[in-house]
Amino acid sequence: MTTDKTAIIRCYTEAVAQMLVGSRAMKPGAAILAGEMGGAEGRRRMGAIAHSSGNDLVYLDFADGEDGYHLTDITLCAVRDGICHLQTDCRLYLSRNGSRAIILPQPGIRKAYRLAPGELIQMSSQPADRDEGIARAEVRLTKLVARGVAFADRAAVRTRSLAA
Repeated sequence: MTTDKTAIIRCYTEAVAQMLVGSRAMKPGAAILAGEMGGAEGRRRMGAIAHSSGNDLVYLDFADGEDGYHLTDITLCAVRDGICHLQTDCRLYLSRNGSRAIILPQPGIRKAYRLAPGELIQMSSQPADRDEGIARAEVRLTKLVARGVAFADRAAVRTRSLAA
């Protein structure tokens, strides 16, 4: 992975963290990871990391595209009662009042998720204005990435390669 790609990943990760937890500090029990997942094998690795660490994970997946290197997917991984639960193809959602973002799984799934500083919390339903909220979140994320966010003072932000 190049230095440029690492910088892009870091900018997005800090911006997403800002959107999900706001001004609060991250605590043990939850983590935001980012990189190039690599399909089913990558999802298995995320499950193993969640299981061994005991952390709920929000994974930001990146890839090269026509518009350059960018965020392509969000995957949630949580271990409950010894079972690893994954939600792929998730999107950020932002309400009209612009408070903290939540994470919506793919269409057809009724629940949504909020990232508390130390865990993923399952919500019973998705907002009615799903598409509008996703659009608001995309605009907000683009602005945060463009201007930069200093989230490192509220979380341990580390850059390193994930061994294959």
